[in-house]
Amino acid sequence: MLFNKGAIENAPLQVYYSALIFSPSGSLTRDLFRDEEPKWATAKSAIDSTWGACLQALEGHSGLVESVVFSPDGTRIASGSGDSTVRSWDVGNGGCLHTLQGHSGLVSSLVFSPDGTRIASGSWDSTGRIWDVNNGGCLHTLKDIGSSMMFDADTLGNIAWTGTSNTQRICATPHLGLSSDGTWITSNGQNAIWLPSEYRPSIFAFTSSTMVIGCTSGRVLIFDFSIT
Repeated sequence: MLFNKGAIENAPLQVYYSALIFSPSGSLTRDLFRDEEPKWATAKSAIDSTWGACLQALEGHSGLVESVVFSPDGTRIASGSGDSTVRSWDVGNGGCLHTLQGHSGLVSSLVFSPDGTRIASGSWDSTGRIWDVNNGGCLHTLKDIGSSMMFDADTLGNIAWTGTSNTQRICATPHLGLSSDGTWITSNGQNAIWLPSEYRPSIFAFTSSTMVIGCTSGRVLIFDFSIT
C-alpha cells in the first residue's frame, strides 16, 4: 500500500483490480485472489515474483532532489530540491508534513538538530534558514554565507552526501553505500543492487537498515534492507 500510495489516493475505486494485476506473482494478495482477476485484462506487464526493496516513492518536488536527511529518531525525512523548497515527510505513511518555502535557489544541504525540532537548510541563494519542524515556520535567515556552506554533522545532525565537489560522504552505517558512479547500492563494499537510470541518486542518506534516495526526477525513494 505504501509503494502504490499515489495511485490509491488518485483512483481509489480502481485499486481492487489494480492490486490483482500489478502485485507480484508470488505475493499473498495475488495468490489468494487469483480467480478474481479481470478476464478482460489479457495483456499484462512483466511483474516480479516478490515485492522489491523500495517501500515508498515520495512525490511532490518539481525539481531535482539535491539533499535528503533523516531526523535523529528516523521518523521523518527532509528533502531539498532545485524547486527552492524543503519538504518534510512522515516515514511511516509517506505523507508530506510541510513544504518549507523561502529560498530562491536550489537547496543544496540539510540537517536536523539533535533533538529533531529544527531543520537547517543551505541554498544556492547564499542563505541558510532554520525551520521549526512542527509547524514549518522559518525561525531565522542566515545571510552572506556563500552557496557552498555545510552544516557541522557533529553538532547539528548527520549529512550523508551533498553531491557537491567540496564535500565528503558521511554514512550512518558501514554496511551500505553507493558506488562511485551512482549506479549501484553497495553492501560491505560490494555491488548489491543495480539502480535503473530513473532511480540514480543526486543525494542519499541512511538510518539503520533504511536508505533514502533523492533523484534528479524529483522523487524521493525509501528502501528497506535486512542487514546480516
